Amino acid sequence: MLVWNEQFATGHKTLDKQHQVLFENVNRLESLLDQTNLNRQETEFILSLVNYLESYAQDHFKLEEQCMESYRCPAHQKNMDFHRQFLAAIVDYKKKFQASGFRAEVMRELHQFMQNWLQQHIMRIDVQLKPCISVPQSD
Repeated sequence: MLVWNEQFATGHKTLDKQHQVLFENVNRLESLLDQTNLNRQETEFILSLVNYLESYAQDHFKLEEQCMESYRCPAHQKNMDFHRQFLAAIVDYKKKFQASGFRAEVMRELHQFMQNWLQQHIMRIDVQLKPCISVPQSD
């Protein structure tokens, strides 16, 4: 389980709150990984999680990219490239779930992918926004 802390902060309240919700959802998925038979509510959560991740990729990434551009963050282009890769991966997971249901191995793959995303992307790319926000912008 990953726990949100200030190391993950971008300095933008909305982005940080959205990241925290993502942490909560990934941790909830982790709590289901050892279930052998998912009940209806658990299955619905996983389905909603996949849909959430897809909309997250569209809505959150749009805001984050706008922030990075407006604050002239040097990681802006790299961030956009990673966002496209993330969205493609989520679409692939959605197809896997639609084709074969919520198999444990696919859930584990998704969880591992998301944990890596939280640790690697947010910690290495997104946090580069923080020093840009705290520096006054000149026009």
